[in-house]
Formats: sequence, structure tokens, C-alpha cells
Amino acid sequence: MILHSLTKYRRLKSAESILRKILVSGSIDLPSKLFEAILFSYRLCDSSPRVYYSLFKTFAHMKKFRNATNTFCQMKDYGFFPTVESCNAYLSSLLRLHRADIALVFYREMQRCRISPNVYTLNMVISAYCKLGKLENAVEVLEKMESMGFSTIIVSYNTLIAGHCDKGLLSSALKFKNLMLKNGLYPNVVTFNSLIGGLCKSMIRSGYHPDEHTFKMLISNFCNNRDFDGAVEVLKEMFERSIALHSSILSDLCLGLYRCGNEKM
Repeated sequence: MILHSLTKYRRLKSAESILRKILVSGSIDLPSKLFEAILFSYRLCDSSPRVYYSLFKTFAHMKKFRNATNTFCQMKDYGFFPTVESCNAYLSSLLRLHRADIALVFYREMQRCRISPNVYTLNMVISAYCKLGKLENAVEVLEKMESMGFSTIIVSYNTLIAGHCDKGLLSSALKFKNLMLKNGLYPNVVTFNSLIGGLCKSMIRSGYHPDEHTFKMLISNFCNNRDFDGAVEVLKEMFERSIALHSSILSDLCLGLYRCGNEKM
């Protein structure tokens, strides 16, 4: 009754909070029974389809993918389709768990169900294609965004730049940086970090190997931009290559820790 009332009057966050508590507490034997319980009381409470959207979205946020998928299928059987926001939550959770393949399968199902994507959906699809190394498909989605009238955002270009850099296609990555500027968007730290990483990979492929000074510049760059995780990755690379740590590198790392408020080390 409470869930129906909350979703009917668009108090979706409160409804989703209650659903999370129910699922965490284990007060229902099987999460799949939630759909049946909601369906049974749906007409009695003169409810709204939003109650199903909230259930699907909550399963997605909690990374209960089997339950989310079952709920999606059950909703379709009864003529209900989740909102694009609920679908985005599902896609986002899949990408965080490195399941880009399943994310793309779900996106195709969204298309079959005629659930219209928004700019956030398409950016996640670009990311999924890049993670799978399908760069041509990712570029096609960017072009589709523009043809659909969506304004491309810096995230779209950064994802493509990172994807091309990971594949060693630095010249293509730079073309996207130039296209970004042409469209009135300015590179940020994420853009440059991807390009720097791409340059390092290009350097190694050309037979040159980064030395202490190369790593120092990279660590300084990450620390200056408060990206301590990036600095730690470079540090690990140094250890793997048995490159000695200079005191100035340690100073940069300490400063980075201080700026980030990070107590990992």
C-alpha cells in the first residue's frame, strides 16, 4: 500500500528507499515475489506504472541483475515498459561490473521495446563499445546522437579519445580532440590524461622506453590534478620496470596524498 501511494504521487526516492530496506532485510523470501505482491495489489490501490519502474531501478542499483532482468520481462508481459532513467541505472551498473557485452544486449532490447534513449544512454553505449574495442560502432553512436538532435558533451569525446588511445590509435584520438574544439567543447584533465597515456604507449611501440623523468612528469601531472589513483598506477608501472624512485617523485606523491585527503598509504 505504501509503495503504491508513494509512486502514485511521484515520491520515487522514498519508494526506492523502502524497496532497498525490504530487500536488504530479507523480509521477503525471494525478491522475485515482490513483483507478484505489487501486481496483486496494483488495481486495489489504483496504482501507477511508476511502482514497477521503481522496482526495476532498485534492483539495478543494488546490482541484482537477474531480478532486474526478470522484472523487465514481467513488465513487458503486462504491457509496462521502464523509463529511460530506470534503464540507464541498469546500464550503468552493468558497466561498473565490466559487463559491456550484456549492456549492449540490453540496449538492443530497449530499441526493440521502443524505449527512447537520452544522451546519458548513448554515452554509456559509446563506453560499452569502446570497452569491447568496437570503436567504429562507438563512432556511429556519436554520429547518431548528432542526427537525433542531442548535443554531444565532453564525456562523449573523452570516452572515444580514451578508447582510441587504448588501441594505440593516437592520431584518431587527436582528431576527436580537434573535433571537440570545433564543436565548442574544451578538453579537460580526463582528455589530456588519455592523450598522455596514448603518447606513452606510442613511445613504447616505437622502441623507446620511458625513463625516470618520463614517469616523474606523469606522476606530477596526476598529482597536480588530484588524480591520486592515476599516480599510483604509474608508480606500479615504475616498480614493474625496476625504475628507482627519486626523492622528488616521493615529494609529488606525498603532496598528492595531502591534496586528495587520501589515506591509502
